[in-house]
Amino acid sequence: MVVNKLTDKKNIRDLIGEKDVFLTISERIYEYFLSHIRLLAALGAVVVLVIIGVILLVNYQSSFNIKGLEAYENALASDAAVPALEKVRADYPGSRAARLAAFSLIGFYTDQRALEKALPLAENLLQTLKANEISIKPVLLNTLGGLYETGRDYPRALQAYQAILEFKTINAILREDVLLALGRVNTIVGDQKAAIRNYEEILQKFPNSFKAYLANTKLAALKGVASAFPLSVPADDNAAGVN
Repeated sequence: MVVNKLTDKKNIRDLIGEKDVFLTISERIYEYFLSHIRLLAALGAVVVLVIIGVILLVNYQSSFNIKGLEAYENALASDAAVPALEKVRADYPGSRAARLAAFSLIGFYTDQRALEKALPLAENLLQTLKANEISIKPVLLNTLGGLYETGRDYPRALQAYQAILEFKTINAILREDVLLALGRVNTIVGDQKAAIRNYEEILQKFPNSFKAYLANTKLAALKGVASAFPLSVPADDNAAGVN
């Protein structure tokens, strides 16, 4: 019996010396957490750095764009606008200011009859139009058509003008101008049937406009007949003139 008691006491002491199962699992979880906390901290730091980098980039881009727009406005007001605008394009590449400068330069170079400078700018802008710039595509195509026409590149002029008519949202003034331009260029290249269609469309869609009078005059010349749509003076004006 004594032996059994001693054995029992020994067993008790042994059990007391052993780790509890629950404590063992807890310790293992704690040890795992300690071994991985550095990795977790490192990953957290990376995320924070990425967020900070994005914020800094956005702020930089905003500052870059704001400075570019200020430079663009100053260039337009400058007595030497053309070189100033070219400097904006060089100093702020890819920015909105650079694109605005290019649009302005097309106008300046066109006025200066510098076709070799205006045409590449217009072509580049057309090829790189952004989603928020699609609304200006008809105007840019009209500019290109005029430049091609000036340079006597009539096939490309016709292509540019015709592309404008595919837009359903263009205003009446631009549509009339384009139809007149098509009639003019088609006459130059000898396609009288196409020119007649262009002028007749003006008469049909815009019968009361001044461009309708111009179209009728051109149409009469193509058909070899007298103009059937002369400029008329209202009766009241005639009466006033007679008196």
